[in-house]
Amino acid sequence: MIPISKPQFGDEELALLREVLERTGKVAIANVVIRTRQHIAMVYPRDNVLVLNTLRYQNELRSADDLDVPKDMKHAKVQPNELKMAERLLEDMTIDWDPKQFHDTYRDDLLKMIEEKAKGHVRPVPKARAPREAEVVDFAKLLEKSLAARKRGVAANDDEAGEEAAPKRKARRKAPHRTASHRRAA
Repeated sequence: MIPISKPQFGDEELALLREVLERTGKVAIANVVIRTRQHIAMVYPRDNVLVLNTLRYQNELRSADDLDVPKDMKHAKVQPNELKMAERLLEDMTIDWDPKQFHDTYRDDLLKMIEEKAKGHVRPVPKARAPREAEVVDFAKLLEKSLAARKRGVAANDDEAGEEAAPKRKARRKAPHRTASHRRAA
């Protein structure tokens, strides 16, 4: 750890710091002020840049010993078949990471207001607006639905569709069973 204080770095000094950190496998610790609040941060080399990652102070951390959580699957009373089912469910839900799917909605809204004001469109500022809600996926509920559907012999997606999917399920059951050789020929 190399503490950084009062940085007066130019391009040459930053390149030198990056190279030395890279060669020695060390990181630098810095105090930074972001929006009037002081933070502790780690500075580390990555490719040809220095990355600043904010950290937490000791008093902001909670010891894992203070948490009342099961220490392993046995204490959580999770059965091996439930674990396998959860792994399959997770695999089915997995998609490629695309950072373009995520946006800073606060920034988007602020830029829109600035553009409107620059064009002369002044609208009253709303009093207090609730933040946009994120889509939260309850993994345990999905797993329960999937397990219940599997016990009934119904696909989990049909179960979510409710009564609208009922005629489709019946029609699907009436269709003749196709073997792998039939699928190849089709």
